[in-house]
Amino acid sequence: MGNRRKPTARKRLEGTFRPDRAPGNEPTPEGTAEPPDFLTAEARQEWDRLAPELEAIGLLTVADRGIFAGYCQAWADYLRLTVQLNDMASWVWESEKGYRQAVPELAMRKEAWTRAVQAGSRLGLDPTARSGLHVELRSKDENPFAKHGKHKNPFAEIERLGR
Repeated sequence: MGNRRKPTARKRLEGTFRPDRAPGNEPTPEGTAEPPDFLTAEARQEWDRLAPELEAIGLLTVADRGIFAGYCQAWADYLRLTVQLNDMASWVWESEKGYRQAVPELAMRKEAWTRAVQAGSRLGLDPTARSGLHVELRSKDENPFAKHGKHKNPFAEIERLGR
């Protein structure tokens, strides 16, 4: 099976992009991904929480809507099942023949977690997946001179206090 190919946008974030190895016709989708209507309230909260961050670093476009929606819904399913399990007195039940078995919600929660982790890792939502990413998010108080090659002196405040 081998390793999956990384998109050029991810290689650029990781600092491993090489133009001589880049595909000449790789599609570059643009546009903002809108949340689908079928998401539950919890899934929509997760979408609203993470979508701006992922869009800001270029990891969420209109083409990534499906996998991100899958992640959000899997996360919501995991949360719902966790709440159900926490409300149960016991996670074990006894069959008609006397065998003790785990409640089905445990397997369902495990499956939801697996789906969330798989989709999330494709979007850089776990520490391992984003460990190589080098992202600089712009803030409202960004240094206006940085675009001209002049960076803010990180020691200016210390120098000012020493006077």
